[in-house]
Amino acid sequence: MAKIIYTDNLKEGIGGSFTPPLFPPVLNLFGIGNGTIKIRKKYIKDKGILNHELCHEKQFKQNWFHIFRYRFSKKYRLECELEAYKEQIKEYKYKKFDKCKWIIKALHEKYNLDMSKEYLKDRVYEIWKKESVKK
Repeated sequence: MAKIIYTDNLKEGIGGSFTPPLFPPVLNLFGIGNGTIKIRKKYIKDKGILNHELCHEKQFKQNWFHIFRYRFSKKYRLECELEAYKEQIKEYKYKKFDKCKWIIKALHEKYNLDMSKEYLKDRVYEIWKKESVKK
């Protein structure tokens, strides 16, 4: 499991981040190659952010080429972020879709996706709808 650090040493507007290890995930078998999760101190009790970042760790461990695909494929990056934000939606148990506006804004502004806000809204809505039915 990744090392978890609570710090305010993050870019402005970022609540958490996952930094992959320098080594391929296979080395985790030997205790080498765990990444680092940094979470802003004010979110120390926020399981949603932690689960979001743990999802990124899982994505990395499932496929070492993930890091390259994430960087160079906007479509793949979107799918990864939607999977991670789904963890936050599940944790926060939003009853109204309106509460997901911040996710759409983040996807539109912070991930260099070059996708319309309307498309991103539709994609987030799909996830919210599935998760809100489970409650």
